[in-house]
Amino acid sequence: MQSKSLPQVFLGILAVLAISAVLYLAAGVLIPLVTAILVSFIVSPVISFLHKRLHIPRPIAIFLVLLLVMTVVFLIGLFFYSSVQSFYRELPKYSGKFTEISLRLINRFRLPEDILEEFSWVRSMGSYLMAFSRGFVDFLSGLILMMLFLVFLLFERAHIRPKLWEAFESRTTHRLFVIYAHISRQIGRYLSVKLLVSVATGFLMWLTLWIIGIEFAFVWGVLTFFFNFIPNIGAIILTAFIEVFAVLQFYPSPTEPIVALVVMIVFQQVMGNLVEPALLGERLDLSPVVIIFSLVIWGWIWGILGMFLAVPLIVAIKIVLENIPFLKPAAVLMGTGKRLSSAS
Repeated sequence: MQSKSLPQVFLGILAVLAISAVLYLAAGVLIPLVTAILVSFIVSPVISFLHKRLHIPRPIAIFLVLLLVMTVVFLIGLFFYSSVQSFYRELPKYSGKFTEISLRLINRFRLPEDILEEFSWVRSMGSYLMAFSRGFVDFLSGLILMMLFLVFLLFERAHIRPKLWEAFESRTTHRLFVIYAHISRQIGRYLSVKLLVSVATGFLMWLTLWIIGIEFAFVWGVLTFFFNFIPNIGAIILTAFIEVFAVLQFYPSPTEPIVALVVMIVFQQVMGNLVEPALLGERLDLSPVVIIFSLVIWGWIWGILGMFLAVPLIVAIKIVLENIPFLKPAAVLMGTGKRLSSAS
């Protein structure tokens, strides 16, 4: 029995590696496609409302929603582009503060004086900012591709049901509809709640940092909104960045950075551990270990964009596994196990 199962294990590992390689190499096409699918889950109810309640023809409703999505995404990209330019212009000021703080620490702890040459984070950050600025063209091309996918997905949505009934037997078609409806409902609810919580967290962060007097408070608020879509890790990364810039801005005063750090931790804990779970409940039924693991895997394959897409993707994978009998144990292992404990 073991001799037969061993080749299957190796085949499974090779299949996973092959799929990962394909996902990595085809990222330029797959990321816009997956993003378009997720956006379609959000905008489809809006299109249905415009079509059924306001009696707007479906093609016109799709066009209006697509125009709104394209405008919002383009304005977000333009905002980040201008923010990066502003950061780059202010970088010499932060560089001077960083050098001053570093020299004090070197003298106090008697560190090697050439450590500053080896630890040139300011120069590295400047190169990253310029690379991001040059990547704005890539963002526009990805946006265009995503919008093309979204157009076809939204227009094709009305024809999926009759084509599936024609292509498969009724039992298979019914199961496919159940899987699709479950994925659409779960991801739609997750994204809606996450959107609401992220807007509230970003607004509170902007308002508080603006009151404290931290520069680029609005930018930090917008970044809080986006990084809130990366569970756990996103809040930690952004808090560290804001705190570093707060220390550099207000040096030698420690009051403002400490207040900012306390406020950010409180906001993230309250919104992430109290408000969001109360709105979502146990509907996702995903183990925290699975969420962290998916963040690492999708981040490794698709970078920062993969981390944003990790939770919706793992939710969809879990729902598909639940509806395939011989793979259902894997779906059970991906859950929190709370439902099983309460049932027993």
